[in-house]
Amino acid sequence: MSVVQSIFFPIVFPFAIDILFGGDPFSKMLGTAAQAIGEQSVSLSNDDVLVWNITQPSMNSTTFYLNKGVSIMNLTFQGNARISLSVPDVNYIYIMDTSKSTSYPASCGTILGCVQEVFSRLHRAVNVAGSAKLVSLITFNNEAKILYRLQDPSQAISFTTINNVAIVPKGSTHCSDALEKAVEIIEDSENTANNTVVFFAGDGMCSDAVELNANISYYADKLGATGATVYTIDTSTETYYNNSNNEAIWIHHDYLPEIPRNGGVCFSVSDSSIVSTYLDGVVDSDLSSFELKIDGDKYVQMETFNSAAIYGVEWLVFSKFAQGITKGIHEVCIRIKTQNCMGSFSVEDCRDIIIKAPSIISLFHELIGGSSSIGKVIILLGGLCVGAAIVLLVKKLVLSKKNKPSTKEL
Repeated sequence: MSVVQSIFFPIVFPFAIDILFGGDPFSKMLGTAAQAIGEQSVSLSNDDVLVWNITQPSMNSTTFYLNKGVSIMNLTFQGNARISLSVPDVNYIYIMDTSKSTSYPASCGTILGCVQEVFSRLHRAVNVAGSAKLVSLITFNNEAKILYRLQDPSQAISFTTINNVAIVPKGSTHCSDALEKAVEIIEDSENTANNTVVFFAGDGMCSDAVELNANISYYADKLGATGATVYTIDTSTETYYNNSNNEAIWIHHDYLPEIPRNGGVCFSVSDSSIVSTYLDGVVDSDLSSFELKIDGDKYVQMETFNSAAIYGVEWLVFSKFAQGITKGIHEVCIRIKTQNCMGSFSVEDCRDIIIKAPSIISLFHELIGGSSSIGKVIILLGGLCVGAAIVLLVKKLVLSKKNKPSTKEL
């Protein structure tokens, strides 16, 4: 095989085929093609799974070359993420205030009406999320009762049951007794769930704090010591009633903010129709934010949008266009934040990217960048042929020099 043939086949042929059929071998050589190397995942605190994939830059494509005459580069960083539901492993406990004060007016008709509507929507959200293994229901006034203990979430409690637990509200508001009953359920040997989330809804008028000198925080601490995440839902916002003297008296709900434990919070829900807004990331895991950091800079928010289903699964795509990246090695970190009933969680995925000066190949690529596919092939073949001709000429000169007769005298 000639020198031209030995150069042409192993080098020109693969490039020519790739170019002729619409490929771009140069971008592959330069590592600019974003190729995913597979998903990464981590278990969240409620046993859901966060799955993500950074596609730009991918792990095997982190070297980039500057164009001729420029000293900075602009890059788009992108990826996708989703939450994979785990095997249900949460025991949800609903605590409903049915005391006399819940008969007073509210946006749902009465405070109790708001409590019932909140739990109807909450229970629907729990079933949709698929995170519940067990569900329990406690009602309380001057005493607490466990109506449902550690039941199957899809069968035990119907929306009708929730809306009819107390036709006539009555009695005092002994919050301490309700909290004690929740502890009893959690410590029950039949509780096979590894996580517990408690929702306590009412107007917050814990009369036992006055009547019995009960320390509400003490009972909340006992419940928190079990490891349960405790939320309270205040449905009495902007609600009042008339006392015996027909005076307008504002309901005091000072105790509800004292009860949350282990990352739980107190929601103020005057309108039960918006309760689903508060439940995002509570009864299931929610992708709350995506952030990008380059080197020592601060994290900045990335844009997000829903993607078309990938292999039948819906992903959330995150993206950020970064400008002015200089030559050298840079650490790029993407931080993903999630929120669920057990609290917040974040994961960082960091990798180095390398920005280099233009290479011979990148300059050649730039030279033929505006040419058509056929033009690229012609220029490529022409350049290689010229190179091969030079090689042959040099070889011929070397051989002729070796065969030249010696003029040294004998």
